[in-house]
Amino acid sequence: MSITFTNLQIKAPIETIPKGLIPGRYVCMQTSKNWTALFECDGSYLWEELYSLGRRISKQICVPVIAVGFFDEDEFEMTLLIEGKIMAIYHTGVSGKECKSSVKWIEGLELPEEEAAAFQYLARKQMSAHESIRLFSRLLGIRFFSDIRMAPEQYKAWNGDAEEAIREIKEERKGLKVKGKTEARLLQEIPGMFVAGDERRGILQAVYPDGFGDFSYNWIHCLEIREDGLFEVHDFHYPEAIFKENSRHAWKDYVHEVIHVMGKDIPICYEKYDLHEYEDELDALMEIPEENIMRGEDSPQIIAVHTGRVIDEGQYEYYERGKMHKKKDELRKAAIETSGKRYSEKNIVAFYEYEDPDFENAFWDSFERIPILTSDGVLNVRLQYIKNPENIICDARFFDKDLKLLRRTEVRLNEEFRDFLGNFKYAYCEETDCIYMGNKKIDLKNHRTTTGMKELKRADRLFVHYDAKNTGFLYAVRNNYVYILDLNLKLLSCHILKGKILYFFVNKKRNVCLVTVMDQTWEEKVPDKNSALRLYEIADKESRTNSGEE
Repeated sequence: MSITFTNLQIKAPIETIPKGLIPGRYVCMQTSKNWTALFECDGSYLWEELYSLGRRISKQICVPVIAVGFFDEDEFEMTLLIEGKIMAIYHTGVSGKECKSSVKWIEGLELPEEEAAAFQYLARKQMSAHESIRLFSRLLGIRFFSDIRMAPEQYKAWNGDAEEAIREIKEERKGLKVKGKTEARLLQEIPGMFVAGDERRGILQAVYPDGFGDFSYNWIHCLEIREDGLFEVHDFHYPEAIFKENSRHAWKDYVHEVIHVMGKDIPICYEKYDLHEYEDELDALMEIPEENIMRGEDSPQIIAVHTGRVIDEGQYEYYERGKMHKKKDELRKAAIETSGKRYSEKNIVAFYEYEDPDFENAFWDSFERIPILTSDGVLNVRLQYIKNPENIICDARFFDKDLKLLRRTEVRLNEEFRDFLGNFKYAYCEETDCIYMGNKKIDLKNHRTTTGMKELKRADRLFVHYDAKNTGFLYAVRNNYVYILDLNLKLLSCHILKGKILYFFVNKKRNVCLVTVMDQTWEEKVPDKNSALRLYEIADKESRTNSGEE
């Protein structure tokens, strides 16, 4: 279940806060050395009411107050209130990043020089809600992650970890200054806002600016991802019967058999329409004429960075199905074309059922891993946590394309449970028979492990790539960052792109290409009018010189 909470952080000891100032439906707790947290007793998340209370407190007792919102684990927002006024705002999440008046944050919180520099760096950095709330909590010594549902023992004085956080930031900044031999070339930029995508067919849906300071949300443009760019192959308008003047986004919900249409002015409110009544009409509008599609057998395979499945030749998909659906976990193979549109109606043509853990006091990790296609089969990697004695086993299983188990290799990792628990992405190198999971390189032949940079733990995607010179590299993608390492985890290059990386593929020159977008269809605020879909190519600098390019 996604986590949502709101709170106020008051820069004052709890005993200095007048009791009459706090309404009865709120509770205060001293959660760190210099800060007191205030939150609702019933968890109703009345954000505007909490906001107003924060302004009153900051004005009456003359201390900085920070209003904090953490929504569905997707959005993190904090607002600095001083003397009843809004001084600065920071927001990050799936809808993008916004930081207003970072200098006011530094002045208002009276941050020392090193902490101020670290704050400025984090304010500019693209981060997820989870990463952002964790790093700012450590740096500022504020228990932003405060909620009435947490156990009392979790509210012991918490002083943050500014010194270690600053050290890690310095290391990261040093890594970003690596001058590698590669460059990120911007091949194409199309003004517009991403709406939806289909990596199997290599199609993006986008809306374009309307010329009046907004977007034409009703007019959907379908773009095909090709080797040399993004090409419009189809466009359509949503039916006026379901898509009104103030609508922003529509999507089909096959589970509940309705069409959701989200509003432009208040996106959290939406209309519902019967799917059966409008599906045929929508399908006809959205159907791309075959003669417009240029992708052929030699077209690059488009891979979505954020996905829970892997697609084989556009015909089958492999994915895990966890314990919340069945008693035992399964690795599944489904036929795409003959599957129903509901998740439960997928045409399963093969599956592998995982057994119980090897030890009585052990359990499988609860995070679904993305299977990897090898040259002749499928690899799926899972972790087995042993509670006593504490240990972690990396469990790698190789299957043929019909999910018949061919090989199983277990490697014990010398890691503490709390340091390795998480949804770490992994990659596999067939040439060396090594797995890269989080910031670990795991050699399946000799069972040795190597540790790399911490940023790899937070990667959205890891993959191994061999270039035209047959040199192997490990790519790590995180938001708009691309880290390129050698196969021994040495950082070679780092590129910061515009927009969030959504798709990647390898072109005929054996260069990695990436598609970045600004996805704000769900955002309550006014979308960024400079939103664009961009195509980048990561190339060796020498190739530009050799080809005679300036």
